[in-house]
Amino acid sequence: MRLNFRMLKVFSLLSFLTLNTAQASFEGFYIGPKISNISFQSSDRSRNSKGSALGLSFGYNSDRLEKPYRLHFDIDIGQCNTEEEDNIFLIDCNDLPNNAEFEFLVLTLGGDYLFSIFHNTSFFIGLHSGTSAGGVHVKPHNINGYTYVNGLKDGDSTTHLGLAIGGQTGFIYDFSEHIQLELGLRYTWTNINGSNKTTLKKNNSSIEGPEYKVIEYPVNLQEVRYHYLKLIYLF
Repeated sequence: MRLNFRMLKVFSLLSFLTLNTAQASFEGFYIGPKISNISFQSSDRSRNSKGSALGLSFGYNSDRLEKPYRLHFDIDIGQCNTEEEDNIFLIDCNDLPNNAEFEFLVLTLGGDYLFSIFHNTSFFIGLHSGTSAGGVHVKPHNINGYTYVNGLKDGDSTTHLGLAIGGQTGFIYDFSEHIQLELGLRYTWTNINGSNKTTLKKNNSSIEGPEYKVIEYPVNLQEVRYHYLKLIYLF
């Protein structure tokens, strides 16, 4: 809620700044780095976690006064730490001493329809689709009293592939002929599912617990929601 309120204040400020400026219409190719605050949703909807992502967009702006659309290719890379609970690594953002990292990559093609609202400010809404990949990177963690048998070792990573489809909306402010600022919301549905394990064997019978310990690393992701800020340079 705090992020949304801050974004609303920024939108209001940008709108105020546009009241005495001339209407702009810029056409051409662009590149735009972006930073996102994200939340994840598991497919069984039992886990809702937060994280961050960095991204890059390559696109084409039409003349928004005559043909108000744009096309773009987006790359988003993010991660969210995972919490160990009952020997299962679950997607969560608590950075615990004994943990793994959940990492993801989303590649999409998208298109937006733009509406000029104030003088140098536009509202957009659009769709995107593509492919996604996600997995767990295992950090070194303490296995005192146990010996590695098989499965994932410290430093190993898993990769599971899926589809990606969704939509986006937001505002664009034109600072100049070549510089724009974009604030947006993006929702991506994906079907990344998979599981890997590590098996450990107790090396001392005096240690309490079962002889074998199995640590599971399920990757079960259905939704990714972004609140993002993008700086656009038009060629």
